[in-house]
Amino acid sequence: MEYNFTDGSKVFFTSDTHFGHQNIIRFCNRPWATIAEHDQALIDNWNDTVPEDAVVFHLGDFSYKGGGFPTIRNLKGLLHGQIVLISGNHDPDTRKPQNLRKLQQLFAGVYDQLEIEVDGQRIIMNHYPLLTWPHAFGQHPTWQLFGHVHLRKGITGSDAFIVEQCCRPTQYEVGVDLNGYRPVSFHQLQERIDFQIKNKCNVLNWLNYE
Repeated sequence: MEYNFTDGSKVFFTSDTHFGHQNIIRFCNRPWATIAEHDQALIDNWNDTVPEDAVVFHLGDFSYKGGGFPTIRNLKGLLHGQIVLISGNHDPDTRKPQNLRKLQQLFAGVYDQLEIEVDGQRIIMNHYPLLTWPHAFGQHPTWQLFGHVHLRKGITGSDAFIVEQCCRPTQYEVGVDLNGYRPVSFHQLQERIDFQIKNKCNVLNWLNYE
């Protein structure tokens, strides 16, 4: 797959869906009683947001490691778009060749880190927020997208503190907890990151955004 897009209207980003992970509802205060309700809501939100011919970059923790490949296989074909996985800590360990081969059969691409270009904007993606990255400064800095920290209303503690102290205006968390439990489009990201740059704030600005 070519990762240089001249049209950003069919490019989407998400992370930390945690399909099949019952305890994520309690850990992140997600508004469902059962994992079946949770998973179906995330599938519905995804398909309401993403066109069938889109590309979705999933920045890790697609499903819980206990469910692993069976959960991923069950979802294959149910979610719109070609899905490219940037592996997270709850995904099958890609350091094991047998896991990587299986994941490559289930996703359009599998990476630990990936840089793309959309409408002339360079974007580097990792499951984790980075302290620095290539072309982080300059007139047209590269964005860094991440997941993992599950930013959401009411969050306190180390993750929020680290983001507050370290995240730059050109970074954004694409996790479902921050983004209405659905993927975020390139153009939505563009609006938010442009706002962060203009107002010299970071992704924490959106915690209480309605």
